[in-house]
Amino acid sequence: MPIALSVKGRQYAHELWHYKDSPSPQTRRSLQARLTAVLSRFLEAHEGCITAAMRTEFAMVTTVPSLRGRDGTHPLQRIVASGIRSTAIRHRQLLVPGARDGGGRTFDAQRFQVVGPVPESILLIDDTWTTGSRVQSAAAALKSAGARRTAAVILGRHFDPAFGQNQAFLNVLGRTQRFDWGQCCLQYRNE
Repeated sequence: MPIALSVKGRQYAHELWHYKDSPSPQTRRSLQARLTAVLSRFLEAHEGCITAAMRTEFAMVTTVPSLRGRDGTHPLQRIVASGIRSTAIRHRQLLVPGARDGGGRTFDAQRFQVVGPVPESILLIDDTWTTGSRVQSAAAALKSAGARRTAAVILGRHFDPAFGQNQAFLNVLGRTQRFDWGQCCLQYRNE
């Protein structure tokens, strides 16, 4: 479940790109603090909705690992492991890139390798959803290792207005919907 659209060329997309890759350490820290606040507020308001839809409490929280080599811990892992109290106490880094990973944008059950014991229910957190293949591949690896239920929260759904009818969709959305922290997208799943 994405928290918000990450529209190419707009502020939120900029933040999701630069929180991990800005050449300025000060900019990275500032953007990481902002995204920590976004994720924390969303989970506070809506983790219960996800729990109800999945009919389970999430015993563990993990992040989808970056496929690019980085020095040290990925910023999203730091946010989830120590920046948010509700996730920090349940966080374990269960996934690493698999040996076969080519970094492509297609589903691959071998893209990630599980590196620890897996509980029955896991909440996955990722920063950006473009095709969905990374989070789907991560969920498949966890299920192969014994997880019965997984759900995903994504900070931003990448959205390119130049693709297909996306600009028309944004125009309609902009006239009819405003972002509302209290509105849960799960309420629309059966409509």
